[in-house]
Amino acid sequence: MLIERCKFEGRNDGPGSLLEAIDLAEEALVLIPPDDDVARAEASVWKCKLWIDYDMDKWGRFNPERAKEIYGISKIALRCKSADAMTRISASLYAGYTLSLTGIVALKLAENFLGIFEEAFDIFEEGIELLRILSPQHLQRGERQEVMGLSPDGLGAHAVAAGILARKPAWRCLAPLELSRGVILGFSIDCRSTGNLWELGRINPELLLKFNNLRSRIDAPTDISKVLGDIQTSKSLEEQSAMREKLKRQSINDMDELTKTLKEIRDGPIVVMVCTSLRGDAIIVTSSSIKSIPLPKLVRSDTREHIERLPSIIGGGASSYGPRNKKMAGLLIWLWDAAVKPVIDELKAQGIVSPDPPDDPSKLPHLWWIGVGRLTILPFHAAGDHFPGTTRNTISNVISSYIPTIKALSYACEKALTFPSTGSNLLFVAMPETPGHSSLTSDTEAELAASLVPEGVEIEVLPSPSVKETLEGLHHSTLSTSPAMESPTPEIISTVI
Repeated sequence: MLIERCKFEGRNDGPGSLLEAIDLAEEALVLIPPDDDVARAEASVWKCKLWIDYDMDKWGRFNPERAKEIYGISKIALRCKSADAMTRISASLYAGYTLSLTGIVALKLAENFLGIFEEAFDIFEEGIELLRILSPQHLQRGERQEVMGLSPDGLGAHAVAAGILARKPAWRCLAPLELSRGVILGFSIDCRSTGNLWELGRINPELLLKFNNLRSRIDAPTDISKVLGDIQTSKSLEEQSAMREKLKRQSINDMDELTKTLKEIRDGPIVVMVCTSLRGDAIIVTSSSIKSIPLPKLVRSDTREHIERLPSIIGGGASSYGPRNKKMAGLLIWLWDAAVKPVIDELKAQGIVSPDPPDDPSKLPHLWWIGVGRLTILPFHAAGDHFPGTTRNTISNVISSYIPTIKALSYACEKALTFPSTGSNLLFVAMPETPGHSSLTSDTEAELAASLVPEGVEIEVLPSPSVKETLEGLHHSTLSTSPAMESPTPEIISTVI
């Protein structure tokens, strides 16, 4: 409450307020009975968070003795099987983070550091595996966001950094990141990635009805405490052990699935951009290899500073266009030097990007960007110097697209391959002119997209419609309907260009 009060009052005494909060947290911890493992785990994790905030805010590093204490009690909380999954996931983050920073100190002192980073990687993975217990279908929407936002970097990003520092293969580092970022999105995809539901309804309406009922129950919020109680209290130690073994086997299966997915990717490489307090890296995924390259200039403090400037650069009227444009140019050049240029150079070395950009931009290779954490809002596609004649920029070398996870790309490709050919209609809404905004070529783009739709699909293009016309069009437009349903159920695909 003290921390929240300081935020509300606008107090900025930083470490002083944290010390006061730490004192209160330690008093509370003393009052908890020794046999109350759950309460002690929760209080210990909260205390660890406060100490981490204090040390990093005041010193920018850990006190060695305190780092040892934070790691020890966080690890105990992580292994406390009676504690709730959220507490244990947080404990994984704090234990692994503290251990990683300790490893960096050992690295600078030329000590044996590989074992430290390997243990940190394992701890991060242990927390990520708990995300499977804290499955998205058990969470309210706000709780889902809390899981994925435990820190600006998150478990998966830290796992990547620790794995690379432990000299693990890039594919091994990528797997926990893909799982941690895709556990919620991936679950939704799994529920919808079933091929052509219209065809399923025609062949087996009972099975489709069962599927839709399950999907409805899964998407509905439930009482998280009841679900976790079922897992943690109603099962014997043998059953809990069997469940953990099942999760481990599922993880191995997911790894195999990820490998198969990567082998199927042919529409350009994927670049995963990661920047944590430990380091910055890019993981380049092609159909033949997965490779990580260090980004020493992508420093977290610089990244945070540039991202915090973005709102003031983007917002503003015509009178401030000149100064804002100058700031944006500086940001794009920094992004090119720190993040994009090393990636382009590596792709040129692999022969994927031509050393000399072609005269025809349509012949440029396609590249998929995945930004992790705060990097998701950085414009990698626009990075670089854009003065006439220069090719020191992204758009002169590749055509860019963005995806949230590799699994999302796989799902999008599957949907493209299973587009219903009959019994559906598709609506295109184009706004070439919008009051207060510059003109677009969206009408031409809508016509081009419509020309790519398979035969048998009814097409309607609405140029510059009103809100009422758009809503009416959506009401009458469906991509698929099922005879097992009492009424048609539309699935809407929307693209903003």
